Amino acid sequence: MIVDQLKVAAVGAALLGAVTIAGLSGYHFGADNVRLEWERDKAERADAAMHDVRIAVAHNEAERQRDIASTRATLATYQRNLNEAEKRIAAERAAADRLRLRIAVPARVCAAAGGAKAPGPVVAHDAGATEYIELPKPTEQHLRDLVRDADLETERLREKVGALQDWARKHGFYEVGAIAP
Repeated sequence: MIVDQLKVAAVGAALLGAVTIAGLSGYHFGADNVRLEWERDKAERADAAMHDVRIAVAHNEAERQRDIASTRATLATYQRNLNEAEKRIAAERAAADRLRLRIAVPARVCAAAGGAKAPGPVVAHDAGATEYIELPKPTEQHLRDLVRDADLETERLREKVGALQDWARKHGFYEVGAIAP
């Protein structure tokens, strides 16, 4: 009996060992399958994220190119406006130089003065007759102020003369007619 029991125990132990080994092998096979599926899912998510990143980079690059084009157009407009402003300023300066007051001085007076330097450019119009010398800016401004004041006074006096003529006509002192001998 002991021998039969030992045989049954040995067969049971072998069977139990085989079942344990089969169970452990199945666990490792299942774990490997789960790990492979997890790795595959992780790779798919990484690929999807990389695709999203590529789309975002392309979108950002397109937006950057639009910004660059817009900035270039704005800079071109500013440059055009600056060039036009510089041309206007140059034209206004040239016009101001043409409006500068000059005084005519006989050439012999300039020669007699010992060749003193004129405060501005000297322009010779007739070979030996007359030279035009620009006046110093403060003198020129003072003369222009005097001219402006004289024009204002002339206008004021014209208004007074007009009022006086109206008064004379109204009161009969100003008649147009034959002059008495």
